[in-house]
Amino acid sequence: MSLDDWWQIVEQARSTVDDADDADAVADEVRLILQERDPEEVAELAQPLWDLLASSYNWELWAAAYLINGGASDDGFEYFRGWLVTQGRDVFEQAQDDPDSTDPPKDGHKDIPGKYIGVLDDRALTRIDTSSQTYTNNRAEVAKACAPITPPTDMERPECDEYPFASTAQGAASPIWDFSVKYVPGTQNGSAGNGLMAFYRDDRILYDRDAFYVEIRDQEGDQGSDAPVVKVVPEVFGNEGEAVPLAAQVYGPASSVHWTFTPLENVDAGADCSFNSTSIQAPTITCTDDGVFQATITVDDGVHAPVSANVRVNLHNVAPKVKITSPRPWDLFRVGEPITVVAPIDDPGANDTHSCQYGWDDGNGWAPVFDTPYHNCETVHSFAHAGMYTLDLFVADDDGGTGAIEPVMIVVYDPNAGTLNIDGSMATAAGALAANPSVTGQTWVHYTGAYPLGGDTPYGQSKAWVENTDFRMEPSTMEWLVVTPDGKVASRGTGTVAGQSGYTWVLYGWDACDSSNRPACRDIGTDEIRLLVFRSVGGQIVYDSQPGSREFDVDRIAPRTMTSGAVQIHR
Repeated sequence: MSLDDWWQIVEQARSTVDDADDADAVADEVRLILQERDPEEVAELAQPLWDLLASSYNWELWAAAYLINGGASDDGFEYFRGWLVTQGRDVFEQAQDDPDSTDPPKDGHKDIPGKYIGVLDDRALTRIDTSSQTYTNNRAEVAKACAPITPPTDMERPECDEYPFASTAQGAASPIWDFSVKYVPGTQNGSAGNGLMAFYRDDRILYDRDAFYVEIRDQEGDQGSDAPVVKVVPEVFGNEGEAVPLAAQVYGPASSVHWTFTPLENVDAGADCSFNSTSIQAPTITCTDDGVFQATITVDDGVHAPVSANVRVNLHNVAPKVKITSPRPWDLFRVGEPITVVAPIDDPGANDTHSCQYGWDDGNGWAPVFDTPYHNCETVHSFAHAGMYTLDLFVADDDGGTGAIEPVMIVVYDPNAGTLNIDGSMATAAGALAANPSVTGQTWVHYTGAYPLGGDTPYGQSKAWVENTDFRMEPSTMEWLVVTPDGKVASRGTGTVAGQSGYTWVLYGWDACDSSNRPACRDIGTDEIRLLVFRSVGGQIVYDSQPGSREFDVDRIAPRTMTSGAVQIHR
């Protein structure tokens, strides 16, 4: 049984019921007609209908329905397909594929919009209100074009139909587009018109807003002995390392599908691509480098020669990201100790190679660039002098992408660099004491620290108190002491505040030059200090003489001038 047989039953049902627009009545009548048929015949009628629905079930059409309607559910897509396959095929197909042969005649080429060709363009149709003047003008132009045409004598109830539809802004009265008219059977024209209205209603096509196209399908939906046909989206864009969707649609006999790829332009040696599946029509392709690749789908029905179609895959480079994972901020090392720096590179381009350049913050500028094929800027470095060093890192891939790290500060101590005494005071800065930001007066500091002979943990004491408050810090432990060659010092330990444990302190000092300490001193008029106290768990700052600062490197801070006392380094 063919699809024509199925349509004859539908038309028989429509001509029998009182109202052919009553879908329920038509369905009931179809059921009554089928009850009079042999079961085998009814079963055979199912196949051509399924063929019709299957042939229109494709990604291109669903994408169009989705974009037109702002979404397309399974049901909505079924209505959409039902409308498309019931359009008066002859008039639409002729108008789209051979417009110059249609009525009314025109000198030169006709330009008729609305044909769906697999891409979205400016030739779509848009719905208008049938009570509008534009609709009236469209109908008037159609009447004029149909008047001189004689309908076929053997056609049942001929009606002169037009394309584009009178209910679109691109109809016969459009000053921009051309149109066509043709006589078609009245039953076919009525069915198509009802389908169009159902499409407008069910898919909520708004006036003057929602664009749509018309795609013509053979009613039989049967390729017969023809070779398979494959259509693709010809060009796609994405990034290296990203799964980029491909889309193809195969028409005709059942066929096997196979995808392959070929590098085309600006592709580095070693680049590779993979598909999430090579045997489906709409896979994704993921490539290890940027450049232009060609993805090829080959379709083979086992009878005809295989057919292929190509997709141009344009992939952009993605800049690398890098992060030092070891050492961590505030990690402590002894002077001269080899420090392994681990800095993995996050780059979706697996085929990319990288160059790395460190800034060691040791006064020597940026270190020489070195290349790494391992997606890691790992290296080993040591420091010749005690200090607080803020490590920086710059990475570049072989395609021009660059990345940098959030700098990481580490601490390097030298137990033989000297001992430290700080005694005196500084003015309490506004906001320094978190619990009482408006307090004024002096902040007093008393510190002594030194490394024991041959030891790596300093000893001493560190006290501080804020005038006009009950803030008083007493020492518990001392963790490290840094004495730099240029007159800067820093020390950290734990302590109590107002008798409560759970606090960490860091004390900084800059030693001003005088007649006794050159050249290991700072060229400043008066010694300067900074005190930082924070909760050991959580890091909440309770006192900072440089309030609001997030800089903790002794070389980069802004310490406050001492109003009494001194910073004394004994080397």
